[in-house]
Parts: sequence; C-alpha cells; structure tokens
Amino acid sequence: MPLDGHSYLVSQGWTGSGTGLRQGAISRPLAIPQKKSLAGLGKDRDEAFPFWDHLFSAASKAIQIKISSDDEDSDAEPGAAISLKRTSTGILSNRRPAVGASAEGSGSTTPDATDTSTRLSLLATAKREAAKRGLYSRFLRGPVL
Repeated sequence: MPLDGHSYLVSQGWTGSGTGLRQGAISRPLAIPQKKSLAGLGKDRDEAFPFWDHLFSAASKAIQIKISSDDEDSDAEPGAAISLKRTSTGILSNRRPAVGASAEGSGSTTPDATDTSTRLSLLATAKREAAKRGLYSRFLRGPVL
C-alpha cells in the first residue's frame, strides 16, 4: 500500500493547498545561481595561499640522499631542514608563513609529537588537551551500531 502524502498530512491536521505556512507565501523554490568559477567561498583563487605546494616543497627540500661512493662529502654538515608551523592542537597550520620566511631557508625540522610533548610544560600540555577536548566536544556522537 503506497503512502499518499496528501491524506497523511490531512490526518496530521494540515489544511490548505500546502504551498506555504501562510497565505501569499511563495509556491516555487528560490532559484540559486550555479557557481561556475573555481574560487572557493569568500576566497580569490589567485590570492589564496598554496598550502599543499608549500608543504610539498618543504618536505622535498628536507630529503637527503647519501651515496656511499661519495667520500668527499662525508664530512659535510647535513642540509638545512625545513620548519613547519603547527597550531595549538598540534595540527599543521595552513596559514601563510610570516613575511620574509620561505620554504627554502627556515633551518629547522618539523618536531615529532613525542619530541614536542617532552619539551612542553605541564600547563602547556593541559592547555593543548583542553583545546582538543573542546574541539571534539562540538561533534555529535551518534548511537553505536
């Protein structure tokens, strides 16, 4: 037995033609123009910071290849590694680096998670944990299936 929408709504107390909540309401949906540009909402594609390009170039500059037959470079210092900014929760930041800073010459490596936690004070660790909990508490957890 198929469900008849009109009879169901009438049984729930609805009356009228069903076009709107009040007389004179619109009967057709609003026409939303289709977005045809490649830019994001509120962003100009030409002005946007190329986060993934920056991250890839920083990671590729940190790669060092050592050839065992190359004896004259054995006493050379390892190349300058790249520093990537992290947010307060430990996630890589997608914000543009400070003016004058580039991916080529920052001079330090990305800290490991264990390395960072040992250097943080107890207060900083508590703040980071509170920020994580505040972030994840905004998600609605559904029932376990």
